[in-house]
Amino acid sequence: MGLLSASAIFFAFSHLYIKGNNIKFVVLIFMCIFVLSIFINMVSKKICFDNNFLISSSILGKKKIDLINLYEASVINLKGRIICVLSDKENFVFISSTIENFMEIIHKIIDIAPDDITNKLKEIDEKEINRKNTSFTLFLIIANIFLIGVAIYNII
Repeated sequence: MGLLSASAIFFAFSHLYIKGNNIKFVVLIFMCIFVLSIFINMVSKKICFDNNFLISSSILGKKKIDLINLYEASVINLKGRIICVLSDKENFVFISSTIENFMEIIHKIIDIAPDDITNKLKEIDEKEINRKNTSFTLFLIIANIFLIGVAIYNII
């Protein structure tokens, strides 16, 4: 994801180098800022446990969920990843399968939280997560090759 940010910035400046349309350059800069902010948030996202609490922290803030009093746990299958949504009566947390040690985090949640709430989490297939992570990585590689290739084409 970091390489994608750098590739997008390189592509934006290659567009400026060829004296391309200024409106396109502004759109490219906003795209770069968007991709970079997602990358920074992904890198800074940390999940830890404190007794029966799950603490999710990132640059956007910190949220604490009481796993003993977990109100709802759901799983969202996207094309490139799986997202678990956990909520107690006060807060909610998103946990993406792209986070490091995702399955260890899920197993720990299952161990602490009530069984009737975590049934959906037990259905998560580790092989599917590995397949989705591989697909997501291939997408990032292709996106980087495309952006770098077009940027080099612009400069040449």
